[in-house]
Amino acid sequence: MNFLRLLSRSASIWIKGGAEQHSAAFAYFIPFALAPLLLISITLVGVIIGRADVIELLLRWGGYIDPALPEFMTSSLANFEVLTTTYTVPVLALLFFSIMILLSLNSLSGGLQHLWGVEKYGFKNVMRRSGRSIMFVLVFQVYLVATIICNNIFTSAALHSGLFIFQILAPLVFFMFTSLLIAIGYGLLPLWAPSFKARLYGAAIATLLFLFTRTLVTLHVATSPSPDIYGAAGLVFVLLIWIYMSACIVYYGASFALAYEQKYPTK
Repeated sequence: MNFLRLLSRSASIWIKGGAEQHSAAFAYFIPFALAPLLLISITLVGVIIGRADVIELLLRWGGYIDPALPEFMTSSLANFEVLTTTYTVPVLALLFFSIMILLSLNSLSGGLQHLWGVEKYGFKNVMRRSGRSIMFVLVFQVYLVATIICNNIFTSAALHSGLFIFQILAPLVFFMFTSLLIAIGYGLLPLWAPSFKARLYGAAIATLLFLFTRTLVTLHVATSPSPDIYGAAGLVFVLLIWIYMSACIVYYGASFALAYEQKYPTK
């Protein structure tokens, strides 16, 4: 019963905090930052565990959203790599993409602060949030490294031993790593956050909703005529839907963290 009340309270915080508007703002900025973010991940993580493994994981995640998205991602990355290795490219273009990455994450952190009732403005606070956004990008690279290493270990163990347990452990570890990443993001991006315990519970709720929503989006793509109606732009349409829904889920997890903190305040 207490859990259901927490879910209801979380929904109330989510609505009153205008989470749908913050999600829309995040969905507006992130398409401009997606290609450079992917390239950063492939470059940094690829140095540690190999470029091919990183690309394979990212394309697999894209395939969960839409079967045609991996091809779209590959094309975008190829174009962006050309952009960054051509001497005739204006420096302003690279500066633009870097700024869009910061704006995307600052938009997300600004939404978290508003949701949690933390209203801190001014140039100094914007710069602090930008520094935290850069730190979160680095934390995400560590998350990718850990995810890929564990996935390779479990895949190899399953092939050599034939035990079904390794096929169960892989998604379980993915759930744990993703929950931890979101919990760290809740604490790192905004200038104030609930306790780690509250954030971890909220992150677990968000991760469960992610997995559930992924199934719904896959079903929607399979049955909706939207991609056919909009032609090539339909893929962008599907991507924007997924980004918006993902942001809504992140904010709901943050709402749950606040509701838990209010119900069981840290002493």
